Amino acid sequence: MTPRPIQTSQASPPLSPSKISHRTSPSLSPSRISHAQLSFSTNIPQGSPHSSTQTPQESPRSGKQMRQRSSSSAQSTPSPGNVPLSYPPPPTQTPINATTTVEWSTGLCACHSDITNCCVTFCCPCITFGQITDIVDKGTSSCAVNGTVYAVLAIVLRCACFYSAIYRRRMRLQFNLKGSTLGDCCIHSFCEICALSQEYRELHLRGFDLGLGWQANIDRQNQAAITTPPPHESMRR
Repeated sequence: MTPRPIQTSQASPPLSPSKISHRTSPSLSPSRISHAQLSFSTNIPQGSPHSSTQTPQESPRSGKQMRQRSSSSAQSTPSPGNVPLSYPPPPTQTPINATTTVEWSTGLCACHSDITNCCVTFCCPCITFGQITDIVDKGTSSCAVNGTVYAVLAIVLRCACFYSAIYRRRMRLQFNLKGSTLGDCCIHSFCEICALSQEYRELHLRGFDLGLGWQANIDRQNQAAITTPPPHESMRR
């Protein structure tokens, strides 16, 4: 059996540059090229990987979830305007309208400081009581009427101490003196003479002349204020 001769492929002759360009690039005019590119770009589907621009579409469910997350994050992180501010407690201050009570000028048993009034009060307490009520009521009530009422209550009903305790309370509130309503009743019940003498001395030390009455005391104070020169004029003299 005779072996077949091996056929060797003959190399094709080299092509000229003109033929190579004629075979590889077809003859297309510029108008055909632009038309082909346009048709190629329009025929490419949006989902293909060759599309240059892809617009991501958000599903309604995912958008709703994002809005819920953003709202929850906004609620969890308070804004600067909603952050509660802590201030130090204000210093304790006394109210402006608060009144401070003061002590009586003389004690309850200091009757020896005014012997004359002590004797008058011991013998006829209605006189001292009438003079006290005229000053406390600022002239709205009569000294003689109040003294007469006191005498009737003391002689007939034996309860004049409660009537005088009412004026002691009025006097305390008027001059901001220490004491209580219960204390006023107890003092006038057990020490009527000493209580009236203490009230008389208190008004006398505050500048009142109880023998003149309320109106005479006001006229005397007004006259003293008119006749007294101001301090700067006296210094010039």
